[in-house]
Order: sequence, then C-alpha cells, then structure tokens
Amino acid sequence: MPPSYHEIDPSPINGEWYEHPDGRHGLQFRAERLLVCAWTDRASMISWLYSESAGGYPHADGTTAAIVRKVKPESRGIIGGVATLASYDECILRVYYDTWGPRWVNSVYMDESILPHQIYVCPPEGLLWSDGEPITPAEAHFRMPVLGALHVVSVSRATTAPSNPFSNIGTVNAAGKNCYILPYSYAAGTGLYSPPFVMSHTDYELGTRYSYTYKVVINPFGWNKFWRAATGLWETAYDEDGNAYVQYPAGAW
Repeated sequence: MPPSYHEIDPSPINGEWYEHPDGRHGLQFRAERLLVCAWTDRASMISWLYSESAGGYPHADGTTAAIVRKVKPESRGIIGGVATLASYDECILRVYYDTWGPRWVNSVYMDESILPHQIYVCPPEGLLWSDGEPITPAEAHFRMPVLGALHVVSVSRATTAPSNPFSNIGTVNAAGKNCYILPYSYAAGTGLYSPPFVMSHTDYELGTRYSYTYKVVINPFGWNKFWRAATGLWETAYDEDGNAYVQYPAGAW
C-alpha cells in the first residue's frame, strides 16, 4: 500500500496518446502527475510508484508492466527550523508515465530483444568425423558463415545483484531456453553464454540497485557441431577414442 498522498492541479499534465516516432509500434500513452505526500514518506512513495502495484494509470485495467516512471521532488514544501537547518513537512513528486519502455517481469524492469548476428564456425584439425574420416586441413581452415541471432536481456532496478554471473561464460544451454517476454525459444546447445554487463547504482534513500545485461549468441545448428562439405550436414567431431568433441560444455543457466 502507498503512503497517504493527493494529486494537485494542474495534474495530470500533457496526458496524451501518441504515435511512436518510427511509426511501427502503434499508439503509446504518456502523462505527468503532481503528487503530494509527507516529506518523511517520500522514499516509500517513490518505492511504491516504482512497483507493479502502482500501475494501471490512467485506467484501472491498464497494464502495469509497460509503464516507466521518473520521479523527482518538485518543491521543498513548508520550511521550518532555525538558522540554515531546514525541516520539510511535505514535498511534490513529479511523476512521468510512458508506456514505451521496459516491462515488469518478476518485480524488475526488463527489456528483451533478438538481434541478427553473423558468426563463423570451423572444425578443429586433428579430429575425426563420425565415419572415421579425419578432418582435413582444408576443412579445418574453412570458416563456415552462419546467420545466427543475439538474445539480449537487460534488467534494471533489481534489489539484488545476479549470483555469480561469470561462471557460465563460454557454456551452452543444457536444455531448451524460453525468452522472458518474446514468444520464442531456442533448442538445447544452440545458445552460447557471453560475458555479462553488471552495474550498481544508488536509488534515492532506497539503497543499492543493480542493472545487468545478458547476451546469448544463438547458433541454430548447435555450438558443438561443424559443417562438413562432403555430406552437406552439420556433424559432431570425435577424437581417436571415439569420444565426442565438446568445444562448449553445458552450463547451469
């Protein structure tokens, strides 16, 4: 529940539905509101505004997940005290709403995208194909172009940092992986976990918050298979003892 507050004129300001500049994403909604609360409640008010339970403005049935809010004190309220030491009774929060932005997923802001990404794959020399034929120097030096994709997930306003995000660098997904927001998935062994980006920042009187971005490079043919021109297939390579060559082990992600 939010602390006690009320809205003052001329709030709301600039409430409007608008077309996104690229013209491809339909109508969006944005507005500003002026909300007054006790000065001592400002941190809990801001915390509530940045939560899933504070949405559906401007309609009760509006989605909470697509609203981005920026909050700042607009007035010092009523000043008391002596000399240069001031005490404030209340403050004005200017709240910005815009449906163009990240969504709420599991109590954090999240953006997700799938981007085109070209990669090149070549088998290591000294190994064998499944029929026992050695991988030739010509095959080992041929870089097969693959039209893949980059799965990017950006999280912000998280209250905890990701747990050991570096342990899975250079591993592939052991099972099929579903996107968080987008209605897509990729098969086991096709996603390669890349080094993440992690950043900490201070949230106004609410402690440390964390932002981080994960990037997964998707090879639709699998990261542990290699193109064999003689068969026109993506195949597994083997050592002399018949063990499958695993260039990228499965990780726990």
